Amino acid sequence: ARARDLFARLPLILDADAWVALPGGAGTLAEVALCWNVLQYDRPVGRPLVLVGDRWRHSFDALREHLVVVDPADHDLVGRVETPAEALGLVMEAMAQAKNSSTA
Repeated sequence: ARARDLFARLPLILDADAWVALPGGAGTLAEVALCWNVLQYDRPVGRPLVLVGDRWRHSFDALREHLVVVDPADHDLVGRVETPAEALGLVMEAMAQAKNSSTA
């Protein structure tokens, strides 16, 4: 869905079943940080956050190195892949795991 600004997008972002981030700008970085924070505190099963592309790998490595109040396990909450097809695979896998755990 298209929204006029970050504040209009927030409800859409928070209501999503999964988050996939392609390379972007400061707004994309803010959205990724928001989703990562949701995962850190709520740990919603089946709601993956996947970063697509080599640029995210470098950015996330810098965050891993410089953020001092982030638990190392929190870094594992974020999937990092090279292609949109790989991102789709991670999303489908996470959603299938969530479905299986809710029926068990």
